[in-house]
Amino acid sequence: MKNYLNLCLALCAAFVITACSQKEDTPEPQRLSFQLTFSGQNSQASGPRRIATNGETMKTVFTLNDEAGVFAVRGGEIMPRVNNLKLTFNQNGVWVPSSMVPYSEEYDDAIFYAYYPYSDTVTIDLTNEDVFRQVTADFQPAADQSTASLFGKADLLTTGACRIGTLHSVTLPMEHRMALVNVELPNVSYVFTNADVEPYILVSPTNVKFALEAGGELKPFFDEATQTYMLILKPELQDKLIVSYENAGTPFSEE
Repeated sequence: MKNYLNLCLALCAAFVITACSQKEDTPEPQRLSFQLTFSGQNSQASGPRRIATNGETMKTVFTLNDEAGVFAVRGGEIMPRVNNLKLTFNQNGVWVPSSMVPYSEEYDDAIFYAYYPYSDTVTIDLTNEDVFRQVTADFQPAADQSTASLFGKADLLTTGACRIGTLHSVTLPMEHRMALVNVELPNVSYVFTNADVEPYILVSPTNVKFALEAGGELKPFFDEATQTYMLILKPELQDKLIVSYENAGTPFSEE
């Protein structure tokens, strides 16, 4: 029995091991798992915001029910089981695939690519070193980013080529492909470091409006914790951003 237990542990190391009985139960098939990260940072989030409260680092976090897509390429072709496979971020900080992918040795020499946010129309260009080059060129951040959800969907993230790691897990470090504009308007406020104390605003600007000179009105996300406006735009955008507001009844405009 001891020899059989050792064999069972070796076969099932990557997953929850069911009890070994004298009936020699069949182990659960091994599966691929996926983990999306940000340049070595922990991607799990405990709060509702996508931007952490540190206004200097602007650390990005994933939140519940976020969706990403992943591709596996082998021999110059996309593998059918991992062809824009949808991953959903759950309450345990785990990316759950829409359909489980049984592990096989063919994935050992496969290359994996991932992106966020998920779209069922995304394809990758295997003839280009940056397989997401056309995806990035076509991506247009929405004009309305006023909620955490809308802001997150404007934040295009992609990975380079990644390989499978230990325990059949694929770690996919993601990079931002868009540009972040962070605007702090003049106000008088008290921002507490205590997690349970809301910011106290003494004087704040009113009638705040963001617009592109040639592109119309924009609605940024306002982060209560840092008292800043955050807006995601395409990096190559040449249009002028105009911010207008009133402070104590006096109108101001900045470009």
